[in-house]
Amino acid sequence: MATAATCTARLTCSTDVPYAAASARVCLKVTIPRTWGHLPGTITDRHTGASLAGATVLICPVGHAGPTGCDHLAHTVGTDSDGHYGL
Repeated sequence: MATAATCTARLTCSTDVPYAAASARVCLKVTIPRTWGHLPGTITDRHTGASLAGATVLICPVGHAGPTGCDHLAHTVGTDSDGHYGL
């Protein structure tokens, strides 16, 4: 997992003055917090072992699981063509 990302953009200010507004190139380096994690996995068929593309994966924190599923803290992700998912 990457620990930092560099993002670039162009910032333009809009005003109601009669002359053109200037723009400036901006660059921002973002450091990903160590507390962020990555939860990867692969969904496969129990009987054949084949990966399942397009499956929906419900990820629920253990402390928020109930008899009918997750509360509002659940995350839903889909699998790619190889059955992989990540959150």
